Amino acid sequence: MQVRQVQTRDVPAVLAMMQTYYGFDGLDFDLAAARRRLRLLLRQPTLGMAWIVRAGAEPAGYVFVVRGFGLEHGRNVLIDECYLRPEYQGRGWGPRIVKRVLAYARRVGAESIHAQVERHNRRACGFWAHMGFRRYDRYAMVRMLRG
Repeated sequence: MQVRQVQTRDVPAVLAMMQTYYGFDGLDFDLAAARRRLRLLLRQPTLGMAWIVRAGAEPAGYVFVVRGFGLEHGRNVLIDECYLRPEYQGRGWGPRIVKRVLAYARRVGAESIHAQVERHNRRACGFWAHMGFRRYDRYAMVRMLRG
């Protein structure tokens, strides 16, 4: 397993994995918006970080971490998306990816790390709990302002 920062040449592979991931979670996928937002993240490192996970030359997954601030948890990073293709799950790669995110969070001065998990994905919920994350009984509510 290799984890490195997403580069421009990786964008098509990452977008393809995003589309698969969104389909699994039952989320709408807007290719143009995803491409635009990913390119913005790559151009502005103050927003966060995007990594691609590879198994040799094969793209195996990705993780996007964005930076934020809140009065309850201070400076934080949000693991916005973390995906491993099914054939690469269960190999112990998840904890290694989280370790990379922890190092990044410390480097940028974060006080907390947040992860988003769909409630129906019990396997992912169990993974994040095992990694020391605790569930908040809150609803995420979103109002889009523009694409």
